[in-house]
Amino acid sequence: MSGRARVGQNTASGNGGGLYVRGVTGTHDLSMQTGTQFHGNQAVNGGGVFIQTATAGSIHTQRASNIAGNTATPGAGGGIWIGNTSTETFTTVMGGNLTANSAASNGGGYFYNSTTGPVDVTLNDGFIVENTAGAAGGGMLINGGGTVTVTNRIFELNTAGQTGGGFYYHNTQDSGSTLTFSGASFQGNRATISGGGMRLGAQTAFIDTAL
Repeated sequence: MSGRARVGQNTASGNGGGLYVRGVTGTHDLSMQTGTQFHGNQAVNGGGVFIQTATAGSIHTQRASNIAGNTATPGAGGGIWIGNTSTETFTTVMGGNLTANSAASNGGGYFYNSTTGPVDVTLNDGFIVENTAGAAGGGMLINGGGTVTVTNRIFELNTAGQTGGGFYYHNTQDSGSTLTFSGASFQGNRATISGGGMRLGAQTAFIDTAL
């Protein structure tokens, strides 16, 4: 998407209020250029963007792109929902903002679930602010083993009804994980039960974290 595309005030009775992408074969790549906006969309999962893939692929959001005011109910991923059922890597590089999105369950701003393939997420230079989740990951929830790198990201005033107000990471796979935070800021986030700023957890594998 280029040329300051705007996708707003759309509703889906299923998934992907603003955009729905499903990959079964081949490689699927989505790029949101500077100025792209998803705002005020609503769906069951992925209020703004919904991506379900069974193959390798990527999503890139450039600086100054904005995903704001989208809603997922009763599901997850108010701003963005990504699900990877492949053994291959689906890469996320995010440089834009996630603002005031909400999900009734998990991942108010961003929800990423990888059941088998490795996680590869890079978050650069932007805001994750005032997002809300009814359960876990007010700002963001990532589920799966792999690599997460957060650089110059601001997590502020996000809220989770249970755990991980700003950021929730859980590794349910057998492989280890590496999380690196550089220049990240967590301010004013809130969780009712645990991990107001962030919560990290693993089922069987290790998490190597650098703060």
